[in-house]
Amino acid sequence: MEKKKLYDGLVKIFGPDNVTMEYADLLAVSSVDNRLRKLSVYVPKYREKFLPDAVATPTTKEQIVELVKFANRNKIPLIPRAGGTSLVGQLVAVKGGVIVNMAAMNKVKEINTRARYAIVEPGVMYKDLNAELHRLGYWFPPDPGSAYTCHVGGMVGTNASGMRACKYGTTADFVIGLEVVLPTGEVVKIGGKTLKSSSALEVKSLFVGSGGTLGIITEITFRIDPKPAYEVTAVAGFPSIEDAGETAAEVLGSGIIPASMEIAAMPGVAAINIPLSDELKVFTPADGVEANLILRTDSSVEVAAQEEMKKILEICRKHHAVKVKEYTADQAAKLWRSRADIAASGGRAAQTLNPLKEHGMAGGDVIGDLGVPLDKIPELIRRGSAICSKYGFKMTFIGHIGDGNIHVGFGYPFSKEGALMAAQCEKELVEFTVGLGGTITAEHGIGLWKSHLVPIEHSTSLLLMRKIKKALDPNDIMNPGKYNLDYLPEVVRAENWFKEEK
Repeated sequence: MEKKKLYDGLVKIFGPDNVTMEYADLLAVSSVDNRLRKLSVYVPKYREKFLPDAVATPTTKEQIVELVKFANRNKIPLIPRAGGTSLVGQLVAVKGGVIVNMAAMNKVKEINTRARYAIVEPGVMYKDLNAELHRLGYWFPPDPGSAYTCHVGGMVGTNASGMRACKYGTTADFVIGLEVVLPTGEVVKIGGKTLKSSSALEVKSLFVGSGGTLGIITEITFRIDPKPAYEVTAVAGFPSIEDAGETAAEVLGSGIIPASMEIAAMPGVAAINIPLSDELKVFTPADGVEANLILRTDSSVEVAAQEEMKKILEICRKHHAVKVKEYTADQAAKLWRSRADIAASGGRAAQTLNPLKEHGMAGGDVIGDLGVPLDKIPELIRRGSAICSKYGFKMTFIGHIGDGNIHVGFGYPFSKEGALMAAQCEKELVEFTVGLGGTITAEHGIGLWKSHLVPIEHSTSLLLMRKIKKALDPNDIMNPGKYNLDYLPEVVRAENWFKEEK
């Protein structure tokens, strides 16, 4: 559509203050994608190629309905955006179109602690929702690394989770109701306020984790839980990754489900330690430690949290833990914040420990969050490291070992040879992971950058997913080019980076 007609159509729906086509605004929303930003440094043809045509900021469901009808009539792509913390290219406007900025739909509509639900709009920030809930003695437990900046709509879109998933599960486990505007403009309400229901097909699950490819979520009903009053945090250091992995398996097999159980080795350890004072740092090879378990228990009864941690640490010592450190509540808060912020310090740590001759692309932006059965984590780490070494790369990892989710990655000096080798290494890592019964993404989603890998895991069900997408979105207006549901944008394959534009 011609730009003036697009602008006039959007202004008619939203008013001039909530629509922008200014270059700086379009660049701002397109530059949140870390991998595309790095790629554009090396490949000029990708600089500013994926700018949207406009950004619209709705304030009501009715505006979204009108927008979707307008877009569907004119086949204009729509990309719903929440907090913009996506890690795998969910928000890249591969066909232009309109970024639908949901930030202004940020009302907490209702909190009912007696019935254990909260009704919110998608632009509510995770930290703000929990601030309100904490005052009432309740919480929404998923704990993503982006907890201080992400919005709940994005959490639903990616089925986000984090460091508490070991005990509390993912966002999907707390979604009991949704209101969604479908790609053709109909508004559907799914689920409700009850904590369980068997009255219909479980279509709610279609939208949780769909990354804006099937509609725009306008309201979410979450289950909320009483917040445990007490937490205990400790770190155990092991001489080998196998010892840490065996410990985790025995802890979970013993019937103890810690609130959090993270595994960290170098250079992830170095990244965690960067902002911490010496007394708070986790253990390093200088302590005789190859891998750390960062542990948290919680309970409404203080002695119960303490006893649970005591049992866990006994198992740690049984499996050769050489160092153990317990943290006060204030110290623990700093440790967990540093763990959450590891993405910010990870690059600095990697460069310090293993400097590249030139600035490197970060393969971890794509591989990111592999997931395997709990007993396969040591095997994934060992074999994954060997696969990376075969290509001349150093694999880094840190992960939510309590639920089998390991964040892996590697850096490489950018060149045609390096990029193609990195792509092959990534593919081999993914094939090995799926062969273990694992998944290519445990929490970040598929988005753009993992879309070409989907057939490795979903060889028999991808056709069904495409049929669902086509049935709900016949004109392919909702976040096209993502999840391998319609087509693969050429930028997802490294071999295309070096082709001359026609």
